[in-house]
Amino acid sequence: MNEFIEFEYMGTTASGKTKAWMIKSRRTGTMLGEVKWFGRWRRYAFFPCQDTIWNPDCLVAVTDFIAEQMNARHMLSLETT
Repeated sequence: MNEFIEFEYMGTTASGKTKAWMIKSRRTGTMLGEVKWFGRWRRYAFFPCQDTIWNPDCLVAVTDFIAEQMNARHMLSLETT
């Protein structure tokens, strides 16, 4: 997806209703942030780690990833209704 970052599935939250992913550096394996559910916005959001710096390409990759997860969630909700 991106030459600098990768998304690692961390599992579901305690409620079991939503998922979470760690964003890691491909080069060092260092955790750079998370994508997880943000209840007040009713959507997945990006939570960067403190003191991380993001270039535009990496931010686009995160945005695209969140859009994919929101689409998958929407499709799942259509299947269960």
